[in-house]
Amino acid sequence: MKIKKLAVEEKGRTRALWEEVFSEDTREFLDYYYFIKTRDNDIYVIEDEENVPEKENGDEAEIVSMIQLNPYPLQIADRQEMTHYIIGVATRESCRKRGYMRELLVRTMEEMYRKKEPFTFLMPAAKEIYLPYDFRFIYEQDQSELCGGMTANAGKAGNPSALEVQTKSDKYRIRDARWSDAEDLAAFFTECTGERYRVYAVRDTAYYQTMILEQQSENGGILLAYEGEKLVAIAAYANEGEWEIREPLTLPGYEECVREMIRELTKDEETSCLVYPWREGGQAKKVPMIMARALHLSTLLSCLQAKEAEEVDCAFAVIDPILQQNSRVYRLKSPAGEETTEVTETEDSFAVLPVDVLTELIFGVKNPTELALEQETMQGMVLTDRFIEEWKKLIPLAPVFLNEIV
Repeated sequence: MKIKKLAVEEKGRTRALWEEVFSEDTREFLDYYYFIKTRDNDIYVIEDEENVPEKENGDEAEIVSMIQLNPYPLQIADRQEMTHYIIGVATRESCRKRGYMRELLVRTMEEMYRKKEPFTFLMPAAKEIYLPYDFRFIYEQDQSELCGGMTANAGKAGNPSALEVQTKSDKYRIRDARWSDAEDLAAFFTECTGERYRVYAVRDTAYYQTMILEQQSENGGILLAYEGEKLVAIAAYANEGEWEIREPLTLPGYEECVREMIRELTKDEETSCLVYPWREGGQAKKVPMIMARALHLSTLLSCLQAKEAEEVDCAFAVIDPILQQNSRVYRLKSPAGEETTEVTETEDSFAVLPVDVLTELIFGVKNPTELALEQETMQGMVLTDRFIEEWKKLIPLAPVFLNEIV
């Protein structure tokens, strides 16, 4: 079995496998993906070694398994780190159960570790596929079903007065984003979110230019809502059979713009629309969305910050059965009054943590007190009171805001 990293000019060879395995994706979307996203991504493949064509006929061996890594610079607390989003994990049906996915996944994890990337992330088709590789959920997405007049589920529940029905107004001017709006979109994201999130994809002009093209490939775009000349809300949308609104953002007090946008799209007040991430009136469904896998632990741990005025001295051993370079004893130190955390190696530890458990701690999925209650049933984990006391002085990398699809 030989793993090959494709050159730029070879990446188009994987499209046939993508179309075979992910048959729900449209030609328009794949045209966008293979023209835009594969320009700077990494694709690793396994070719059919048993049926290699004769060299003289000019044909190439068929690709039977692949994994694609799409680059995303992330804002992680007060610093930016390059990461990769895993997508397009696929194996031809006739070649499955040969260990190809494991080989590709481990190889790419090792490559990202070598580059000192803090973690990688993905949107799993099924969590069970990735749990054995120590991926864990770090982001749950609020999803709401809304229509132009009231929440769809409020009407179904027989309580139409649960939310006041709104009628279309002329208060806002709504239009589709143009290529030239990308810089304003990036600035609006910063204005809306401020320091609300501790982990998110860096939103710059190029990010929103790509998003415009991505949404257009799904019969959509990005809507902008203005009050006079003031931009007060934005939202990406798509329609591949049903309307969806992705990542709506509004200035405080302008949440009603989301309904205005829905009415603008559906042309009525009854058609429902999936809106995410969005919570209105306490009505939303939490959907586990993004899993992460810790890679270069020294880099990831150094992103942690101490709480104000706290002095931190926390030592613990980590067990990583796949990236064994991570299996060592770490010491996190931060003097009182400083946020930055120094990461070194030591010999004495206050705890032993499997790498998947540490991932949940780092991203605030669980806190050390909760883990202490699970200690007797969790193999390979040892916690002490000293560790719990010291870890509580650290700020977890939460909340997370990762809505990337490709």
